Amino acid sequence: MKIDAKIEEIRNYGFTSIPNLIDHSDLRCLLESVEPYLHLAENNYGTSKKPEITLAMFRTPSARRVMRDIIFNRALKTIISTFMRDPFIEHTKILVKPANGPETPWHQDGKFWHDFDPSKSMVSVWIALESTNIHNGCLEILKTKARQTELIKHAKVRDNKEMEIPSECISDKLIDGVLIPIELNAGDALIFDSTTIHRALPNKLNHPRLGIKIVFQDQALRTANIPKHKSSIEMNGISGIINKTFPCAMTAVRLRKL
Repeated sequence: MKIDAKIEEIRNYGFTSIPNLIDHSDLRCLLESVEPYLHLAENNYGTSKKPEITLAMFRTPSARRVMRDIIFNRALKTIISTFMRDPFIEHTKILVKPANGPETPWHQDGKFWHDFDPSKSMVSVWIALESTNIHNGCLEILKTKARQTELIKHAKVRDNKEMEIPSECISDKLIDGVLIPIELNAGDALIFDSTTIHRALPNKLNHPRLGIKIVFQDQALRTANIPKHKSSIEMNGISGIINKTFPCAMTAVRLRKL
């Protein structure tokens, strides 16, 4: 994998992919850790984000070791550090697309995060815990000729738990854009910035689709009076568990110090 080419893709289009970020044995460790909690996932939203399922990633020594290895991954560190002076992990989640679950609407992550990331510095790493494709709800990106760098209007939907870009805005963007389904093998990762327009297709299968989302932010661009994302606060409760495995909390990992 040519890291420079991946960095250039993000600069030009706002997203890129990393193959084989997690190997199959490590995937098994994570899946065994979270599978007992999947029954808690909601099935009436595009993506379930139950904190109990996320916490399961850190309940076993083997799963904690896998999460540590992801954070210490050299290729990932190089890419993220290219775009941030002082990157840290703002929050992380297990994302569950329930069996026969609906689509996740078109959106930009930055619209959810604007209050605590007005500089739009946050970058997401979306890791497939199993193969994802158009049948089980893979992500789909709207790639435009000129990289999308601004946030556009959204509407709240599904009891205000999800946000959606109106269809007319998507139609306007499609004039000079193209839809790209991001089909990933288990262990592959997609990296994208907070202005990338994307959605998740519906899951047409009878079992859930699982992914991990790790979100990085530039500490240098975050002022002291801006609160952390609510998921960061939730994650503070397991900082002691994580610190038994690696030397700093999941919500404040400085990549330069790794």
